[in-house]
Amino acid sequence: MSNKKKLYEILFIIIFILLISFPVISAYLSDADIAENKLTVGGNRIELIEDFQSPKELLPGISFTKNVRVENVGPNDCYIRIKAVFTDSDMEKYCTVDFNTTDYVYNSENGFYYYKEILKSGETTPSLFTTVSLSDSITVEEIKDFDILVYTESYQSGGFTDYVSAWEYYARNNPNK
Repeated sequence: MSNKKKLYEILFIIIFILLISFPVISAYLSDADIAENKLTVGGNRIELIEDFQSPKELLPGISFTKNVRVENVGPNDCYIRIKAVFTDSDMEKYCTVDFNTTDYVYNSENGFYYYKEILKSGETTPSLFTTVSLSDSITVEEIKDFDILVYTESYQSGGFTDYVSAWEYYARNNPNK
């Protein structure tokens, strides 16, 4: 019996050592690492910059400054489009606005001026316009107060070769806009 008892004791010790050493051996023979790949949607942030000097009085032939630009204050490069709308259509007929047609292209279908280049993060567009002039042919009695409302949008430039393809893609994927 003593040999059998010794055999059981040795067997118990071997099993005990294996059970205790299994996690250590397993840890030694394996390796693990975690890699987190956070995917985020690109974000555009732009600011409309308007330098406006309101005239003291609206008179025939008067000109006033309204300098309209857009600054990219976000982390991503983007394309820009700007719309300028008169609040009074009669006054629009009597005004001349010096729109920049060198850096911008006008789309008569939607009324936006498209900046042709990519606006890089931290940069500002050239002025869309700087001066508004009231016609000499309007009479003082016909002059009414009006505003020029300026609205701008941006679209991330990544993946697009030019502003046309970017805004066409936007239009196809945002039918309510």
